[in-house]
Amino acid sequence: MKNMNNKSDGFSWLIMSVLMVFQFANHAMCENGDELMKTNDTVYGYDSSGNPIKYEWKMVKEVKIYNYQGILEIHYFAYEEKGKEVFHGKYVQFSKDGVPVLEMTFVDGKADGYHITRDLDGKILTKGLWKNNIQWEGRFMFPHSDNLIFTYCKGKRIRSETKDGTVLTQGELKDDKEWNGTFINKDFKIEHYKDGKLEKTTPFNFNLKTGKEGDPNQDKNVKPLL
Repeated sequence: MKNMNNKSDGFSWLIMSVLMVFQFANHAMCENGDELMKTNDTVYGYDSSGNPIKYEWKMVKEVKIYNYQGILEIHYFAYEEKGKEVFHGKYVQFSKDGVPVLEMTFVDGKADGYHITRDLDGKILTKGLWKNNIQWEGRFMFPHSDNLIFTYCKGKRIRSETKDGTVLTQGELKDDKEWNGTFINKDFKIEHYKDGKLEKTTPFNFNLKTGKEGDPNQDKNVKPLL
């Protein structure tokens, strides 16, 4: 009887493993920028591959930061290493009304897992996936500005748009490489590709502060941190 139970458990585990592989395979393609790798973001402490983040082997502390009114602003987990704090687990920032406006997951100080931004009403604005400290898939709001949103696929920035949905650049990948269309590079310039070849590079004339066309560096306090 014991052996039969063991066989049954092993068979169930095999079926679950196959289902998990099938699930990831179905969401591996993201050239259109609409598919996002599926992981369980409702269970606390899961990384980008859906694996539970381990805490037992580290002295992880829970940190809660409140404002002067006693309202929770930041909640995260971290451990100390060489005198520095290392994020390890969920990191959440709240509005003054308690809405989680930013959620991220870290593994040993590196972003790895979902990155979710919400408005003050709790509506999701962007949802992207970090993988080993790289923006991997989904939509991310540009740092220091809610006027610009990037869409990533397999670590490549395949689309940029304004917060009202106006598409600024759009490209398609082939074999995980830029193939056709326009892509914004790390120098904040637009690269134009055709059949896998870079044809030209042009300025990205977009003002991060106003959300309109113009020199992105007009406001010297807003730097393109790509």
